[in-house]
Amino acid sequence: MAGIQLSGLGSGFDWQAVVDKLMEVEATPKTRMQSEQTTNSTKSSALSALDTYLSAVQTSVNALNTPSLYTKRTATSSVSNSTWSASAANGTITSSYKIAVTELATAAVWNGGSDIGKPLDSTGTYPTASVSTLMSSLPTGIPVTAGTFTINGSRIDVALTDSLDTVLTNINTATSGAVTATYNNTTDKIELRSTVPSAPIVLGSGNDSSNFLQAMRLANNGTDSIDSASMLGTTTAS
Repeated sequence: MAGIQLSGLGSGFDWQAVVDKLMEVEATPKTRMQSEQTTNSTKSSALSALDTYLSAVQTSVNALNTPSLYTKRTATSSVSNSTWSASAANGTITSSYKIAVTELATAAVWNGGSDIGKPLDSTGTYPTASVSTLMSSLPTGIPVTAGTFTINGSRIDVALTDSLDTVLTNINTATSGAVTATYNNTTDKIELRSTVPSAPIVLGSGNDSSNFLQAMRLANNGTDSIDSASMLGTTTAS
C-alpha cells in the first residue's frame, strides 16, 4: 500500500538510511572528480587569459627594443583657437623654439587678360578686311567642316579650300544681297546685316551639314543684325 515503509522490518533498524549512506559513499569519487574538473577548467581559463596578457607585454617590450624610438623628437605648440604640431628628424637636439607669425596668408587670384586670342586678320583696312586664309587653316576655336549651311532659307556651300572671304561673298550672292556678311578685324567678328528693313535674319536649318555658323559663333537672335558671340581667333600655347 502507498505510504507504508518497512524500514527495519519491525526490528527498529533503519535500513533506508544505511542504503542512502552507502550510495552517497559510492558517489564520492564521481563528485570529487566533477569538482576537480570545474576547478581545472577555471585554472585553464585563467592561464589562457594570462597568456594573452603576457603576449601583449612581449609585444610592448619588443617595441621598446626599436632604436629609432629613442631618437625621435616631436614638438607640439598650442595657439589660441588652433593647434600646431611639428616633428623633428631623428637625433635632433632637444631644445625649445619660438615661432613668430608676422602675417597670415591671404587668398590671391591672378586673372589673365580678356580676348587675348590672335584675330583672324589684323592687317586689313578698318573696319572690315578680306581674309584669304583657307577654311582648313582658319584659327577658330573649332575647325570648320565642309558641307552646306543656310541663311534665310538660302543654301551656302562651304569647301575646305575656300577662304573666309569666299564664303562671305557666297552668303551675299546666295541671299541675293538680302544679307551682307563682312569680317570686322577690330572686333574679330563676323557681322551679318539684313538689307531689308526690320526683316530678321534666320540662321541654319535641319539639313545643314557644315558647322560654319557654329565655328563662326553665329546664332539666331530675332533681329536684322547678328554678330559673332565673341572673338573668333584662338590662342595657341607655345
